[in-house]
Amino acid sequence: MDSATLKTYYNKPCKFRLKSGKDVYGVVWADDKESSSRFYFSSSEDYNLIKSCGEKNSALKTLVNLNDIVAAEMLQGIVPGKDMFK
Repeated sequence: MDSATLKTYYNKPCKFRLKSGKDVYGVVWADDKESSSRFYFSSSEDYNLIKSCGEKNSALKTLVNLNDIVAAEMLQGIVPGKDMFK
């Protein structure tokens, strides 16, 4: 999936289907500090920690190749900042 198509799903809890056929749940976002196009993935809970605490929690994010994502679906009823799996 290219960045223009995926942009709708940035910073929102989603279900992503990977080329491997695996479904993963979490958040994809572009690195604001990088001039190069770097994209990261983490669980929704970890994403909120990263955004609130900054780079101190950089181990909670994974560099992602957008070409590995073949489909995305926003999760309805999920409030960013809340734990999805309570």
